[in-house]
Amino acid sequence: MAGKVTYLHGEYTTQIVGCVAHLTIDKRRAKDIKAALGRALTDAEKNSIELELGKINLWRTDPILSVQSIKRTLTAISKLSGKDAEFAYKKCDIHSQGFIRNSLYFYFNEFESWPSGDLISHAATHARANLPKSATGRRTKGYQRMFADYVVSSWQTLGGEKCKAHVQESNLAMATPLVQFGVALFTVVEGELFDSAQAAKFLRAALGRAEIFEKKEKLRKQSKASRDLMKQGI
Repeated sequence: MAGKVTYLHGEYTTQIVGCVAHLTIDKRRAKDIKAALGRALTDAEKNSIELELGKINLWRTDPILSVQSIKRTLTAISKLSGKDAEFAYKKCDIHSQGFIRNSLYFYFNEFESWPSGDLISHAATHARANLPKSATGRRTKGYQRMFADYVVSSWQTLGGEKCKAHVQESNLAMATPLVQFGVALFTVVEGELFDSAQAAKFLRAALGRAEIFEKKEKLRKQSKASRDLMKQGI
């Protein structure tokens, strides 16, 4: 497989971190978010979202890193544990880190900036398994997928209600609150008003991935509980 394991090459971290542009949620989008969420963002929430939007935008536009490098990096981190995984997570490229963080937030309900190494390796395994498999349009598809997952994760973290993604006749005024929230964030990154029908499509897919994961995780926990009972001779 081509590409590099980026946490072994410090130049990736230096170049990419220096390229992250600060994106601002302007008054218009802040108003849209308030209408969708039912309240205004706090300064801390706004700053956190703006930082993530800048990182996601880098994934959308940055030509430095290949998809193969991201795959190799996630695969390598998934095989680590403890302090080794923590070190790799801190030192890897921002793209791989973003996919891991996305899995931590959205699928493992972990919101610590620097989680445990074992949790990082599990999230890397999940992120690697769920990277876009299309041979064409990889960067665009990866950006849209990761962004949609982040939008849903943020919506839930912020306490957003009615976690459904629908819109009638591409009319934003007739969209569910989640779609309105998503359009606002997509618009900040794209620099122009994002199509509500497209946003709804991406967000429905993200909700579907979350539902599938929840079912698998429930089965995994049930299986583990059964094995534990068998070991105890119950």
